[in-house]
Amino acid sequence: MSFNTDILVIGGGITGSVAACALGQAGFEVVSLDPAGSHLPTTDFEPRVSSINLESEYLLQQCGIWQRLDSARLQSFDRIEVWDDGMAESLVFEAADAGLPHLGHIIENEHIRYFALESALEQPGVRLVPQGLETFHQSAEGIRAITSDGTEIQARLIVGSDGANSLVRRIAGIERDVFDYRQRAIVCQVYPEALHNACAHQKFLPTGPLAFLPLADGSCSIVWSLSEQVVDEYLALDDGEFCQLLAEEFEFRLGAVERCGPRFTFPLKRSHARRYVANNLALIGDACHTVHPLAGLGANQGLADVHELVSVLEYPDPDVNWHGEHRLRRYERRRRSNNRLTLATMDFFHAGFSNDNALIKYLRQSGLIAVNRIPALKNRFVAHATRLSGTSGL
Repeated sequence: MSFNTDILVIGGGITGSVAACALGQAGFEVVSLDPAGSHLPTTDFEPRVSSINLESEYLLQQCGIWQRLDSARLQSFDRIEVWDDGMAESLVFEAADAGLPHLGHIIENEHIRYFALESALEQPGVRLVPQGLETFHQSAEGIRAITSDGTEIQARLIVGSDGANSLVRRIAGIERDVFDYRQRAIVCQVYPEALHNACAHQKFLPTGPLAFLPLADGSCSIVWSLSEQVVDEYLALDDGEFCQLLAEEFEFRLGAVERCGPRFTFPLKRSHARRYVANNLALIGDACHTVHPLAGLGANQGLADVHELVSVLEYPDPDVNWHGEHRLRRYERRRRSNNRLTLATMDFFHAGFSNDNALIKYLRQSGLIAVNRIPALKNRFVAHATRLSGTSGL
């Protein structure tokens, strides 16, 4: 079996699903290729969540995705508290201080993915193929892709949104620079004694940051970045021991941690593709950049890629080959420099906060206190956090 399309999107995660939807709304014929297919989210809250800032929220609204999300599964946060280990004063960001209704939302990844695909498939030119990519071949005319079941798809443009280990990137021969933080993150849903009051908390520990992100059912999703030496030890603890350790490290800011769900872990690496595009090919999201989760930037960076790519492809110039490398370079220029700065900024914060050097600790705590007491600086951080501005955010 074979068929033709304008754009073949590889990967159906948040970034790929939103890309298929946005490109379909822009008038392109799109095939979304993802072996996971489309399935209803579970009734239980998923442990993997994303912090969605206002800029990403607006994109989801424009695509008609936001309106479909179950309000009972969305948790807005209007306050962020950040503090360092041994620090009495917290750095606090308030939405009201910046004249905003909220600073962002915590949403389960699978919830966004499902409704993005649902919205995409309502576009007349969008089709979901629940298969994996086997390989593809590039030519001057476009792309000839072969799926895992032997289906052949002819496309003018292939968009790689297939994660950090992107097959699209590897087949295209695009190299990337990788830095291993030598950390792993533990992710799970926890049930603290006290209400989270729509506040996102983050404490910086010498072993890495610990975040408590509020969920709509009153629980929290934790992201605990830890050195590789202690992760297995923490995973081996029974639930009671883990909850007690977690509450102690979090200084009982939300009281005791009464119970927790299953724990998951993943390695932390920063990566950046040396090129985002080639003739008839573009990379978006984790396929071209991954970032430390200490600021919750991953999904927002990927959605900013989607917005920029669609803007470039929609550019009204019928004399230009819209899927050629010359046009796609505009997308790369606009996003690569911004993503590079974001990655460098997160490296700076990681280096400055994931250690227990007395001098560095004094300097960073002094910096946090100074920012907390200067409203103009705080509002500048909030502006970046809520709209990303292509550089940094929460």
